[in-house]
Amino acid sequence: MSRIQDRDWTEKAVLYTLIAGNKLEDAKQLFDTSMPILRIALAADAETLKRFQIHYKTCLDEIGIPHGRGVLGSSTPFELLTKADQLFEAGELILAKAQYEEARIKVEKERGLHNTLRYTILHNLALCNAALGDYTKARALLKAVMDDEQKYLGPSSIFLAWTLCSLAKVDLEEGTPDAVKAINSTYDRVIELLETANLDETSPETCQAMMGISNFFLKIGRYSDAEQLLHQLLTINEKRPDSPVVAHARELLGRCYLEEGKIKEARVELNQVLKILEAIHKNTFLTLPQTASIWNELGRSYVLEANEAKNSAQRTRLALEAVRLLRKALELQTRSVGQQHRDIIYTTRNLAQAYELAGNHAQAMHYLKQALTVGESIAPDHPVHAETLALSANLYLNRGDYDKAENEAVEALRILSRNISVNSRTINEVLVLLGIIELKHGIPESQVRRHILLLFKQKLGEDNPITAYWRKVCSTPTPAKGPKQKATPHISR
Repeated sequence: MSRIQDRDWTEKAVLYTLIAGNKLEDAKQLFDTSMPILRIALAADAETLKRFQIHYKTCLDEIGIPHGRGVLGSSTPFELLTKADQLFEAGELILAKAQYEEARIKVEKERGLHNTLRYTILHNLALCNAALGDYTKARALLKAVMDDEQKYLGPSSIFLAWTLCSLAKVDLEEGTPDAVKAINSTYDRVIELLETANLDETSPETCQAMMGISNFFLKIGRYSDAEQLLHQLLTINEKRPDSPVVAHARELLGRCYLEEGKIKEARVELNQVLKILEAIHKNTFLTLPQTASIWNELGRSYVLEANEAKNSAQRTRLALEAVRLLRKALELQTRSVGQQHRDIIYTTRNLAQAYELAGNHAQAMHYLKQALTVGESIAPDHPVHAETLALSANLYLNRGDYDKAENEAVEALRILSRNISVNSRTINEVLVLLGIIELKHGIPESQVRRHILLLFKQKLGEDNPITAYWRKVCSTPTPAKGPKQKATPHISR
């Protein structure tokens, strides 16, 4: 018992004791209730604890430790951080938050307050808080980290660049009024820091910082910058080709290639990630949330290729391959993260597109409604939901239901106007889609601009950024006709 009172057990052993033994009162007496992992475990719902039990057993099987064992002293702060990151990626946010807290306690005890590993732990803890919807706490943590980085690492640190990126991402996630305006200045500052920063290429924390910055570039559409940084990261890790860091970098690179339309290159990277994951995780490879994520991206690559197919037979073949991969992804995601998760939105949305391209309109609408339902439940004002609405508008357009198509497109623009620049690619493509809807609706081409402006004034308001932007569009001469633009909006992860 003294071992337990000395807190010489892992966080997961604590949780497993609570789950497996059904002896919560005994556990309360045995353990120090100030431990963050215990406080959260006791408050967690039964479904969360059940999913964690499965995850815990899987982890122990992989490293060869019998269930119920595990010693806190044998885990380094970096190992605890890695476990927390895995929980975060699996969507177990409450448990990930607790694990980050434990990692913070351990690193402060062993290394003090001013080191890059502690900054990385606090950084990821902040992002976990943001994912849980506590943007105030996330922002406060990141600002505290940034103050420390400037003081102890100097003004030209890659960690400072990473923190700036994460602050901008938190603002975007929350939809703060100044988030869009701050993107360009954040980007310029980050590029400046990357040009002057001295990289410690042997540090795992440096790799995490580079990954975080690449993810930010990908999010704001700076694909060439993301690609360049990811190639640099792969070069640094070329002696560890089968490491988790390389797997994550190749996954981001695959997504980057998809956004750039480099479908073949994307598939090479994504299939390589699957090989790395299988080499690392062996028997549990087919249970990993990351495996589902890769299947989803591969499925999306076939959706994109099918959308450009020159004949119906080729389009159907590609769409059905997309369906095969996406259904596998959805089945695994449902088991691992549950129904109410953002990954479910991405996959069901992709399935809707795949079935539409395959000519199965009933299944397309089924999965589209599932994506919309989850989006309305967990992210009603987030760009991910707006992109689903844009896809919905496109499907209603294809069916000739122009009123519903118009409503979905305008609602998508309302959400997007709060989160991203009116000059962004996504907003531009939804505007193109709305123009096509109005033409199909019977509005004369010469009146479409004015009609859309009136629509925005009525549904978005005079002060909405989209309305202001479109007012300027209406004041400029109508451009000469060019090639016909596609109605399908750009949908990214």
